[in-house]
Amino acid sequence: MAVAIAVVALAAACIVAVLAQRDHGRTHSAAQHQAAVIDTARRAVTDLINIDKRTAAADFSRLSALAAPPFTDEIHNQTIDFVKTVQDSDVLSTGQVLAAGIVTDSGAAAPNDGSITVIVAADAKVTNAQNQQQQPRAYRFSVRVKVIGGALKVSDVEFVP
Repeated sequence: MAVAIAVVALAAACIVAVLAQRDHGRTHSAAQHQAAVIDTARRAVTDLINIDKRTAAADFSRLSALAAPPFTDEIHNQTIDFVKTVQDSDVLSTGQVLAAGIVTDSGAAAPNDGSITVIVAADAKVTNAQNQQQQPRAYRFSVRVKVIGGALKVSDVEFVP
């Protein structure tokens, strides 16, 4: 009888250990995915606020590489005008991301499209032809990230007031 109880207890302990390990693996995977989503949003904002008239086309190209529709369409429709404006205005913007975090979308009217919204706070120092002194700028962005073809891509970027 004691042997039977010991075997049942050992089997129960094994089952609990396997379930705990599986749960830990899921939690770890979710945390890694969230970190990758935040990193993608941070990179997009970094590319967006670091613009130089001498490298504007390459700067915009880096941002485009992270984009997915409908953001891709916006970038492609505005690239030529944007690069020309940056070059004509002698723009230099250098900035950094200060903080970023995933926002839960509770009660959104639109159906879930599989994207995750990240709020990103950043600052930059901007000079241009009209103002040769660096002007500080503070930004907040709402960045939507989704998996496209197995890769994380930015599907929308909006300024947040």
